[in-house]
Amino acid sequence: MMAAAQFFCLWSAVFVSPLFEEQARSPSRDFIVIVREGQGCNAASIPVLDHPFPMQRLDSECQVAIVQASTLKEARLARPVRVEKEPKALASIQLTEEEGAVRIDRDGMLLTRYCFAGVPRPFLYPLIGPSGLGVTRNFPMGEEEGEEKDHPHHRSLWFSFGSVNGVDFWAEDDKSGRIEHVSFTDKVTGPVFAALSTENRWVAPDGTVVCSDVRTVRVYGVREDVVLDFDLTLRASHGELTLGDTKEGMFAVRVAETMRVKGPVAKGHLVNSKGLRDGAAWGKRAQWCDYVGPVGEDTIGVAIFDHPGNFRHPTYWHVRDYGLFAVNPFGLHDFENRHDEPHLGDHVVPEGESLTFRYRVLVHRGDTVEAKVADQYEAYASVE
Repeated sequence: MMAAAQFFCLWSAVFVSPLFEEQARSPSRDFIVIVREGQGCNAASIPVLDHPFPMQRLDSECQVAIVQASTLKEARLARPVRVEKEPKALASIQLTEEEGAVRIDRDGMLLTRYCFAGVPRPFLYPLIGPSGLGVTRNFPMGEEEGEEKDHPHHRSLWFSFGSVNGVDFWAEDDKSGRIEHVSFTDKVTGPVFAALSTENRWVAPDGTVVCSDVRTVRVYGVREDVVLDFDLTLRASHGELTLGDTKEGMFAVRVAETMRVKGPVAKGHLVNSKGLRDGAAWGKRAQWCDYVGPVGEDTIGVAIFDHPGNFRHPTYWHVRDYGLFAVNPFGLHDFENRHDEPHLGDHVVPEGESLTFRYRVLVHRGDTVEAKVADQYEAYASVE
């Protein structure tokens, strides 16, 4: 059965199902492998990290095997440690089209919405954590008593940048650019993940198209935690592209008020992969950052992982004690305190070429140590 099966590798976040050759970084680990005899299946080879996996029956042709191996290739070839004859392994992830948005559910419960129409740029809101409560600020999409109303361009979870050929796509005013949804290029649902792919254009205030992007959002249903991958390819489709040196950007989350480090109801903190906390993490390079604080009666964290293949990895971080944290590989003159070199972080993408960014968002219970965020980052980073 194992030799005949094809695999989807969850941590590599791809749609096709080749027989993977990538190396895992741990010397030995368990893999959960879900296989269908003789053909591909919306399935996953995923490192087991001592987390319970919520289970759901797939179908009569699929089985769940647990194998021990040091690489994904070995996992494909190994004999199962045990086979679950009654698999109840995975939560179902569904996509539902709504007006101006796509709703993403797990077993019928809202996880997030991809909002794309009638807005300055696409964004994901709300972002519901494992406790069933939102983990991002509601403003400006909605209002909640006690929320701060600063920075109205901080829309939950989003991608934008403050200097693209000199145009500010980060702010939202008359002088700012807009990121406009063009089309959906793919939608996938299944027992392991749901995904949507879109094409977008970046439009200056005068109507000039500056560039375009293609992006894919994948949400997984393999554990209680929320695992979301965001891949974006920025294309110099309308001429040479200069990404300027500014701290204003790029892939960002604005966390809930109680998760902030400072504020009237703030009880949270921020830590990065280097162990730097709160304000000390601003402008520093790190593989990941984790914002942790109370949401309702639970301790919840939101971590962003920077993929090792990304430009200028490990990236710089534009993180603030009022709840913003953002990946930004371009704002070097601010982050390195070299204000006499305002173009230090500039990067040019020649006409016809592109630059791809890959990130994972992990919304988890417990603090950074309890959630094994470092281990989960290694699992994400172990596949190219």
